[in-house]
Amino acid sequence: MKNSKVALLLPLAFLVTTPIQTKVSIYKNEEVEVFFGGKISQGTDFSVNGSLLNGAAVGGRGNKVDKAIAHKTKINFTTTIEHKKGVKAQVTLNAPLTWGTAKTSTRSSSVKYGEALLGDHSHELGRNNVYVQEVWFKFDFDDILGRDVWAHSFTLGLFSFDLGRGIALGENYATSPSSLGFYTDSAVDQYAPGAKLSGKLYWDSLKYDVYASVTENNATSFKKTGAQIYDHLIVAGKYIPNTQFARGFGDIDWKVAGRLRWTPVEDKAAHKKVFFEPYAMYAKDPSQTIEFTSDAASTLKTFGLSGEFEHGIVEFGFDTAFNRGQQEVFAFDRNVVKTKTDTTTGAVIQHWSHVFDDAALTTKTVYTGDTAAYRPTTMLSSALNNQLIDGTTKYSGRDRFRDAYKNKYRGYMAVADASIFVYGRDLKASIAAGISSGDTSPNSRTGSEAKSVRSYKGFVTQQELWSGNRVKSVFVMGPAAALVRLSPLEETPPFGSALDSFTNLIFAGMGLNFAPKNWAHKFSIHPNIITYWQHVPSKKIAEPTVDASKRLGTEFNMINKYELSENLKLNFAAAIFMPGKYYTDIKGTALSGEIAKLIEDATAGVEEVLPALGTNTAFMLSLGIDYVF
Repeated sequence: MKNSKVALLLPLAFLVTTPIQTKVSIYKNEEVEVFFGGKISQGTDFSVNGSLLNGAAVGGRGNKVDKAIAHKTKINFTTTIEHKKGVKAQVTLNAPLTWGTAKTSTRSSSVKYGEALLGDHSHELGRNNVYVQEVWFKFDFDDILGRDVWAHSFTLGLFSFDLGRGIALGENYATSPSSLGFYTDSAVDQYAPGAKLSGKLYWDSLKYDVYASVTENNATSFKKTGAQIYDHLIVAGKYIPNTQFARGFGDIDWKVAGRLRWTPVEDKAAHKKVFFEPYAMYAKDPSQTIEFTSDAASTLKTFGLSGEFEHGIVEFGFDTAFNRGQQEVFAFDRNVVKTKTDTTTGAVIQHWSHVFDDAALTTKTVYTGDTAAYRPTTMLSSALNNQLIDGTTKYSGRDRFRDAYKNKYRGYMAVADASIFVYGRDLKASIAAGISSGDTSPNSRTGSEAKSVRSYKGFVTQQELWSGNRVKSVFVMGPAAALVRLSPLEETPPFGSALDSFTNLIFAGMGLNFAPKNWAHKFSIHPNIITYWQHVPSKKIAEPTVDASKRLGTEFNMINKYELSENLKLNFAAAIFMPGKYYTDIKGTALSGEIAKLIEDATAGVEEVLPALGTNTAFMLSLGIDYVF
């Protein structure tokens, strides 16, 4: 379960992801200078009820389930090479380790036994390795050409890039939401590979960036382009020929983005600044997976505007964006070969998943090697569901054939915050609020809502791990989004699906930040309080068609830092989440089919100790230390 370990990792977003602050020149001649720097971080994290809000769930020996502790070590090494003729290169390596967790998992992939799908499988690899976090070089055309060309430069490699506040497009390409800069199961912390052209547009105050990136490439080898993945694809009402089952060339997930950075007013001494960043992104993913590998394609367009303002003791900032584009879901035949165990003989039997021996659809047809025997020859569509298969005595299941449809992206988000210094420039009070639209999953809609063209009003983010700017979140927003929030559906399913990005959420909060500037040892104390709601409600577990409360709950957190020396810093974070009526309404919801079955079979009272969603208050504590060299 994805979120079972997440809460104990969460605070490290604040503790260990700060950039390396020190670099030392280790080599220099007339043309080149080489710098080296690094950081070693240690952190211990402890959480209680941090994922499921369930203090009653226990394991086989009576131990609590929703409780975790971990110690992590992370080492970063950065080498920077600066050439006086306009070329700069940088490499950052990191070695992230969680004590007592010696292995990591590869991505899951489907496993077949003969023609039968057995489920997903992954391999474990030793994780005590060093990984590339960033590697890039940058050409400065002013220096290369020896003339003023408006500060134009070109960057190529793995490097950081985001839009606005990193909500529409963030920089965490290969970091899972639970990794927080540390290596965790199925996660590698690195920036996306890409290219960026930057420069000024006539005025020094107006700059631009044009960025392109490849997120996933399934055209790198014949093994990928020749993969037989389209044996159930339906085009124009017919199965595609068996000579065209291969993926083919072109399954490359890529994006392009552009932004303007306009600073019409900036006076640092007087604390005055006006800054705007309009941006746009086009993301093309021709190989998305809804139910089967590559059974959908997406074109996402996002347009946004962010800004920052400062005037004396007052600060204000915002970011807003909206989605356009569409997801195209292909017509598919869901009928595949699966296995089951004969309850009498114990033998493993292969059977069709969506072909039945009887009109009542009670007995699934046994598979005997006749792969194409039950494929209708008439025009294929959902109209053939629950119907006799022509030329046979068998019947198609109720949802065997899926018609093609499109999901139109119509989501939006807006966040804003403001601060005022109330004690010199040492104490700052802040407020923040925001909304990210939500919607029911268009791919689970039924009845009159299952249209050929559907509107999805939930905001779609890319590589986002935003936790707030002036007011910080720990439990709900940010690198882990550890607290389970269910995806809104038309009615409560057997088990829930959790959201892990900044979508379907409304929040409002306030915070203080005390950071004295003239103390010998710098420190900061940053308490925050934030209240959350859903934008579109989930359903009550007791009344599957009735909306649950939108009130998620309230979070209190405190993030503290203390500088022992220029190179050595202590970090402390603590947080409490008090669940709202939303969690009362969905209490007992399972997050997997296995747990849902156990709850269904449990006697009264026994289900309380199963790992399902609860209503207990959650606690988190974290202590870390950073050494920068």
